Amino acid sequence: LVRLLNAMDVDDEADVIDRLPEELRETVLHAIQDDDKELVEDILAWPQDSAGGIMQPIAFRLHEVLSCRDAISELHRQHEKLETVFYIYVENDAGHLVGVVSLRSLLTHSPSSLLKEIMSADLISVAPQTDQEEVARLVSRYDLLALPVVDESRCMLGIVTIDDVVDVLMEEAHEDMMLMAGVADEFEPESVSTFKAAR
Repeated sequence: LVRLLNAMDVDDEADVIDRLPEELRETVLHAIQDDDKELVEDILAWPQDSAGGIMQPIAFRLHEVLSCRDAISELHRQHEKLETVFYIYVENDAGHLVGVVSLRSLLTHSPSSLLKEIMSADLISVAPQTDQEEVARLVSRYDLLALPVVDESRCMLGIVTIDDVVDVLMEEAHEDMMLMAGVADEFEPESVSTFKAAR
């Protein structure tokens, strides 16, 4: 199990670990790679149906004074540890998220342009406590491929990617279908009496 988890992205690791029985969960958390352990624990600290609970904590972030040339070099250097790169998130000296640059913008500007000159400072972000349905609504409304998750001081905690949003939409659609059928709680036919299953 640990070998499989170590081969997964951190947010997927957290999903699997969250579904394990409590004693096994503790054992697995002690055994997974040290690099991943802290990130997984950060995700598990948030409610499962919140932005913090579905985010990917590893995002491509760079300082605002780097040039496009430097940003491309950094992308080449870091690409193996990044799950998906849709945007470059731009931070200032204090580590606060101040803007975002699309890959298209990065490649179409002069290599000497600074990120702070080409970034969009008008970016949409969410708090880690934000409900996953609200996250999905924002991604859909603004046609985003990823949405940054930030704390009160605008320090970046991670991103929610489009694949996670699709999972949320499918989960919510399934929930709505069950409610329309009059089944409010999750229904496991094997675990209930015949009478309850029929009801």
